[in-house]
Amino acid sequence: MRGIIDFVNSEQGKKTKDLSYLVMFFILIILPAINFISKYISNAYFYIFLIIVFHFVVVGYLIYVIKAFLKYKRISNN
Repeated sequence: MRGIIDFVNSEQGKKTKDLSYLVMFFILIILPAINFISKYISNAYFYIFLIIVFHFVVVGYLIYVIKAFLKYKRISNN
């Protein structure tokens, strides 16, 4: 747990936190807007496209956070 707290307080953790705000903006602002627009666009390809984009954003974000934490942990251990 101490390693996670040190990571959040580090410079790399601050960059990750900024990215977290961007992902929260995407989830809280962009997705409801897309949902509202999709009521008027009833196209299956549009929904498939949105699902693919959402998965790329979420999975890419998780991979970035895990890689940043492991890199910080490796640097702090040396």
